[in-house]
Amino acid sequence: MMWSSLIHSTPLALLTLCVVTQSLPSNTCTPLANGYEAIDDSPAINDALKQCGNGGTIVLPANQSYSLFTPLDFSPCRNCDFQIEGTLILAASQLTYYANRQRSVFTIANATGVRIRSVTGSGVVDGNAYWWYQRTNWSPKQGGYPFVWITNSSSDVSVSNLHFKNIQDRVFRLQGNSSDLHFDRLNITAEGINGIYAGFDNFAFEMGSVKNVSISNVDIDFRAGQNNRPVGTCLAFDHATDGVEVRNVTCRRAFMGAQIQFDTMLNSAPSSATTNLTGFAQNILVSNFTFAGDHATGVESWWTLSRKVIRNVIWEWVTVEEGTPADFEACYASQRNSQYYPACVKQASYDAEVVFRHYRGKVGTPPSDPNWGEFNNELMEVKSVFEDWVADA
Repeated sequence: MMWSSLIHSTPLALLTLCVVTQSLPSNTCTPLANGYEAIDDSPAINDALKQCGNGGTIVLPANQSYSLFTPLDFSPCRNCDFQIEGTLILAASQLTYYANRQRSVFTIANATGVRIRSVTGSGVVDGNAYWWYQRTNWSPKQGGYPFVWITNSSSDVSVSNLHFKNIQDRVFRLQGNSSDLHFDRLNITAEGINGIYAGFDNFAFEMGSVKNVSISNVDIDFRAGQNNRPVGTCLAFDHATDGVEVRNVTCRRAFMGAQIQFDTMLNSAPSSATTNLTGFAQNILVSNFTFAGDHATGVESWWTLSRKVIRNVIWEWVTVEEGTPADFEACYASQRNSQYYPACVKQASYDAEVVFRHYRGKVGTPPSDPNWGEFNNELMEVKSVFEDWVADA
């Protein structure tokens, strides 16, 4: 009754309904949308995160559409349950703002115990970037901004049972020594992506400096606009990725599938400051992965002068519907027509151990060259294992 009178007295106000029960230690906040696309609903949601983030529940109901202008800050979350049953839409007028400032929309920094989910499966997060994909002024967006950014030693974060659609650059970026991150039952789609820089602009998952990540039961579908070519990257593993398990993921119409991509989150031009550094990716398992696009699995990296070490990285039970099953290209993103490519061929430095086993579909015959993936520069050592490849199975 009290809430009814409050709602009628403030029809244009952002409302946060906080119900505190005496029998439970947690509380519940239900922020309601203004119902006007031109009004920012983020402040009400952020207020709910502050009020109920410590052990409580925030519910965005199914009959609500929220317009987001400013970022959502999940730092107050300590064992919070953030339930999206309605639709969150990034305001189209803010796309240039986010792109120019490298800001994230969902910022999960120094947070512990964050659960973002849809209980019913009706929740949608809409990046509203369809028109952005059509812009004529393009450049490769290495390090493009993330929509959901998990960083600053965040831990015990899960995202499940949601649909993320038409996200501008990166859907998820995981970094900053964050750990225990879990993603399950997600649908990630994008329509109308410009294919000029096919592999650089749109990523579903991009990660580095993380530990203990699980990604399961995820469907990813990237669709180009005019030329219908494969676009985007489904999963990219960068420096200091340690302990990742990917299971039951489909990746369709993508330029790259599940790849180690060193330096996607750093400047691409080599620097003398990186000469003596060593980067690594280790303990990564990709299993039951279905791919249709250009490059399914392997290594496709930018170039810096650091030494790269790859250990215990396995792709298994991979079904290739279209595309190259496995690549090892240390200088891929240096671009063959750029000033960096010849130097990269001479100076790329890798110590890698990779396994590709149980491949099915359009896989042909596995590579037999003992120097597969290596340049003749005495700095490349690639130990590769190819087991049980069955074409057209």
